[in-house]
Amino acid sequence: MHPHLTIMVGYYWQTQEMLDLTVKTVRDMMFRGLARTLQVTICTPLDYTPYHVECVQKGVMLTDDYNDFDMSKLIVRTPIPHARYYEAIRRMYHIAVHPHFVLRQIGFLFSGRKRDWQFLFTYGWRALRRVRNHIFNLTQAHRQG
Repeated sequence: MHPHLTIMVGYYWQTQEMLDLTVKTVRDMMFRGLARTLQVTICTPLDYTPYHVECVQKGVMLTDDYNDFDMSKLIVRTPIPHARYYEAIRRMYHIAVHPHFVLRQIGFLFSGRKRDWQFLFTYGWRALRRVRNHIFNLTQAHRQG
């Protein structure tokens, strides 16, 4: 089994303490080998979902232009600057190139299981490209204060 984490950040109520705990938990799980891959996205209140209704009722929406609802940037008012969420995303994606994580993955390869090697070649190269794209798309292209 190759557990995968899907993390969302940027909820209108997410504080710095919550964000730091998210990054710490993800880092811990990845370093301990409890998860092998991860994906981090920005929470976007999509139309007609309970979260969207709540955001409208609370008056935290920053836009009503549907072109902004593509999960590439924060579109709700948050208690901390948006740049901190993008930095947290960058920190979580950089786990993939941290020596501790890389050594853990190498350890999986030396376990002798064929599926670990298949995992490396099937997902490893694609993952590196996606990590690079996600870091750029979610942290560089839409920097906000």
